[in-house]
Amino acid sequence: MERPIVAALRQVIVDRADAGTGAAAGSEAFGSSATGGLGTIVLPVFAIAAALTAAVCVGSLLVEWLRKPEVGTPLAVTDPESAGLLSVGFVSGSASARWLPATVMLLAAGGVIAIQDRRAVGDSEAERPQDVHLVFDGDHLLSVGWDEESRDSADDTVLAMLSPEIAGGALTVGRGASVDADRVVRDNERLRALTQRGFRDAAAWYREPRPERRFRAATIAGVLGVVLGFLTLALLDDAATSIAWSAIGIGALSLGLRVILPRWIPLNADGLQLRERANEWREVVAGTDVANVAAGERLLPWAVLFDEASVIRRFAELAEESGAAPAWYRSLVPFSAARLASCITLVATELSQPVRVGGGLLRRSEDSRFGVPMIGDTKVWGGAYFAGDGGGPGSGGGGDGGGGGGGFDGGGIGGFDGGGGGDGGGF
Repeated sequence: MERPIVAALRQVIVDRADAGTGAAAGSEAFGSSATGGLGTIVLPVFAIAAALTAAVCVGSLLVEWLRKPEVGTPLAVTDPESAGLLSVGFVSGSASARWLPATVMLLAAGGVIAIQDRRAVGDSEAERPQDVHLVFDGDHLLSVGWDEESRDSADDTVLAMLSPEIAGGALTVGRGASVDADRVVRDNERLRALTQRGFRDAAAWYREPRPERRFRAATIAGVLGVVLGFLTLALLDDAATSIAWSAIGIGALSLGLRVILPRWIPLNADGLQLRERANEWREVVAGTDVANVAAGERLLPWAVLFDEASVIRRFAELAEESGAAPAWYRSLVPFSAARLASCITLVATELSQPVRVGGGLLRRSEDSRFGVPMIGDTKVWGGAYFAGDGGGPGSGGGGDGGGGGGGFDGGGIGGFDGGGGGDGGGF
């Protein structure tokens, strides 16, 4: 009787042990299933949400920039002659490259700069630019120091032009200081800084502000969308995989647009109005029949800025008819209209800066909002004149005047526009 009872007890113990093992296994399976299900839901949702956030950031900017700008400020100067050559060049796109030779013509008419033409007879306008010299003809000494508060902008321009010939220890520049025309722009850091500062001032008045927060949000959200999308692919779930590829595609496209958006920052209402008036003023300059040399000298800087060769030629012919060369033009050979015109053209060519203009295909016409010089917004991804090498993809030291590691918008390394993150200096 005892044996059947003992056998029954052993069987009960074995059955309970098996039941406990099965329950534990079931609990583990349930936990694993729950964890996998949560990941399948959360990762793709976060990925697509981040990608869509990036898309909204860049898409809203495009929509905003393609619309007519809001009313401008009454403080902005929108008359071309009052705004000045550099500002008009800035809003006029490619004309921005010629603000310096146009300013030289303005300074020449004002008695500050003289042009010495030492080319031999028969030299064409494309030959021997080193034989054309820009000479400081002012009566006062120029301080080489960078006291921007107290110095006239014309003095800054003269010093920037002459800097390739200024000795390292020189403190002042006096009358008679000169520089060859072909040396003014090449490797001239002072001129680069002067141009950049002038364009930044013009951008503050005439260009839409740089949307730092939306750029930063688009960068962070786009990167998150792509990274989380790739992580979602590891879940091996059909629905999650579909969402993951959507997040990767949207995020990558948003990041691509984010990279080139700084090139498309358009003019604001004041800049657009100044551009329209500058186009009208260009027609006036091209169509005006000047009566004397003095009137021609007033239009000559604008003719150089707008690249109106016919106006330059008419001015030279008028000077020849008057029987005397302009006071600022000094030649070693007898004066002629052809020689003066070729000299002005040579100066305009040699002093034109390799300024890169953004906007691309969005600049559909002369009155478009787009087509503004890149002043420090795309250094790592396309460069500009200020990149340090005439427009290559980021060279130089960083900050605002260099490219490469420093980026356009701040120190540090990395990011789309420099700095440690998307816009320079952090995220």
